[in-house]
Amino acid sequence: MLIGQDLDEMWRKPEVTVEDQERALQLGALCRVYEQADRVLTGDPVIVNVMPDGDAPAWSDGQAIYINQEEITDIDLETLTQVTGLNYHERAHHSYTLRRGTDLIKWVLDHDLMGSANILEDQRIETLLVARYPRSEEHTSELQS
Repeated sequence: MLIGQDLDEMWRKPEVTVEDQERALQLGALCRVYEQADRVLTGDPVIVNVMPDGDAPAWSDGQAIYINQEEITDIDLETLTQVTGLNYHERAHHSYTLRRGTDLIKWVLDHDLMGSANILEDQRIETLLVARYPRSEEHTSELQS
């Protein structure tokens, strides 16, 4: 989603089908479950949203987690495991990743290294997440396949 893009406009695309709308409702309900669990685990008012599309399967901005509906074609057990892993991964960013404004992130941005830094950061946060919550490994390992 582009900054400033109207969310209502994104959802009014003519190619949105009834199946897309049903999947969005299912994912929205699932996100409410993740949101409550994330709030208990972090102690912060984390918000989990479904977005109609985006550049990644999921992303976060430090305050909210966004799940990309376009990446989720069906709600079955395998997909549920993967979406749970996406939520855990993004929640780990919320808990462990330094955000914009820190000296390290300023340096990374100044040297155009965000892509490389994100790859390393993904591995670091998942290591920390699994160390703290060992059962989360079964969900985050699904993201690798």
